[in-house]
Amino acid sequence: VMIDTVTANDLGMRATSVHEERGAGRGSLPTGDGGGVSLSVGDVPLKVDSADVAPINRVLRPYNGLDIKGVIGAPFFLEHVVEIDFATRKLVLHDPATFAYQGPGVRLPFQFVEGNPVVQGELVLGDGTRLPLRLLIDLGAKADLLVAEPFVKDHQLLTRMGSTVTEPLGAGVGGETRYAFARLAGLKAGEGLAATDLIAGLS
Repeated sequence: VMIDTVTANDLGMRATSVHEERGAGRGSLPTGDGGGVSLSVGDVPLKVDSADVAPINRVLRPYNGLDIKGVIGAPFFLEHVVEIDFATRKLVLHDPATFAYQGPGVRLPFQFVEGNPVVQGELVLGDGTRLPLRLLIDLGAKADLLVAEPFVKDHQLLTRMGSTVTEPLGAGVGGETRYAFARLAGLKAGEGLAATDLIAGLS
């Protein structure tokens, strides 16, 4: 959970242990510990033991045109079964103790790796080559698939995937992010989810 610096100041929050945080993008962001906070997501309470404080709005606003007061992270999703209704732009929350899924969706067993949900997957290149990899499930990503630089270099994907188009794709903690976009023959996630002919961003 991250609170924008301006919002934190308006609320009287004081950040301690300020340091440079790195993430997506080539730069860094001064980030501090804002301590414990109590938030409301709609009318649902969320208590956070330690919220980050960083000037996230100045990084994200130029790319999405919205004032970002903060980012709600994993604690909210760990406490609830969250149904994302894209048609009505709503989050519908369910009690994990009583929720039972009914529908045509595919189940993706995943593991938490350093707090991040990860599922086993496989890339399919145009020549039929299949490359196993671990996929981080990121519902906030701006593309169908973003492939990290170490994997791209290890498998020489920039030369093996044919023509690419390099474009910016929003921003992350480190500022603007740029990717080389290329067409991918296929992607498999878990045992039951597969897609063909998709665009992947190579960092």
